[in-house]
Amino acid sequence: MNKVDVSFIVPVYKAEQYLKKCTDSILNQQGFSLELILIDDESPDKSGAMCDEMAVNDSRVRVIHQKNAGQGAARNAGAKEAQGQWLFFVDDDDWLEDNLSDAAVPYLQDSSLDILVTAKRDVQPSKAIEGTINLSSGYHVFESKEALRALQLNMLNFFTVYDIPLHKIPFVTPWGKFIRNSYWQANNLNFIEGYGEDRPCMFKAYGCARKVVYLDRVFYNYRIHQSTMRKYLPNAIKRYQLSLGTIHSEVRQGFSEDKEFKSELAQTDVAYFSYCITQDYCHPDNPQSYAVRKKRYYDGLKRRPYANAFTHAITKGLPFRRRVLIWLIKTGLFWPVDLMFKADFYLRFKTQK
Repeated sequence: MNKVDVSFIVPVYKAEQYLKKCTDSILNQQGFSLELILIDDESPDKSGAMCDEMAVNDSRVRVIHQKNAGQGAARNAGAKEAQGQWLFFVDDDDWLEDNLSDAAVPYLQDSSLDILVTAKRDVQPSKAIEGTINLSSGYHVFESKEALRALQLNMLNFFTVYDIPLHKIPFVTPWGKFIRNSYWQANNLNFIEGYGEDRPCMFKAYGCARKVVYLDRVFYNYRIHQSTMRKYLPNAIKRYQLSLGTIHSEVRQGFSEDKEFKSELAQTDVAYFSYCITQDYCHPDNPQSYAVRKKRYYDGLKRRPYANAFTHAITKGLPFRRRVLIWLIKTGLFWPVDLMFKADFYLRFKTQK
């Protein structure tokens, strides 16, 4: 194999319907040499066989078959084997624009750059929503201590106040970014092997970076369908425990005396508890009775760190829905929270039809 500039890493699971479009969009990139690493996460459909067939037909494709361990483990396996100067994670149902390589190469030639972030397009069955923020310069550089600090704060609270609207840019996701491989390895960056794997990894990544550039052009297409919505996750509060605990540990170790980080950490706790509400306590597929779900909800609120999060969370600057959620939880009533999330899930599902 010739020198590889970019290693594209794609975890694969139940993707036979979308995988060809995804991989074609990668292999059609012309501006740099590349390898495509497909990690078959013990997919029960034909995805694994499709991966093997691609490897037979294209020498740039490598396949890793592993026991089912989730996206975090799959991405870690791909990054460990990557030979490219740059890593680029792609989800198996998404795809790239053909001109990504042409636009990215001038930035990738910057020896001080560690992460290049691109804008995304949300693609629903009935419409597509562009994710650019219309920067006059077309890009934004995060290089100063204050700018990189803002990116870390954004991992704790997506609505961190900054010069540009950070919450509209997919900083928290590993996909849609060029990440320097040597920087990834030198800083021992990896994903936890459990739910919520993205945020702890990217929190640490921005803290280690020398320079991050956001390119305000859409090159990543994020497919939204029913399976991308938050699915029922029994006992979600325990399943997210590793992710949330990792973030708390990082803040304790690096920012124990920083009041702003400690304050924004409460917003992280609020966000994670909202995941538990969405995916467990108030999910339409939860078969438990109202009384059982209500009791479990209150028991969850008593656990650390959620017990104090809703008291300390600062609501100024948060979107209306998040402010309403915090207010409802502070009222101590479960039924309006249940109603709010049931209605929200129905409306989001309806828009996907």
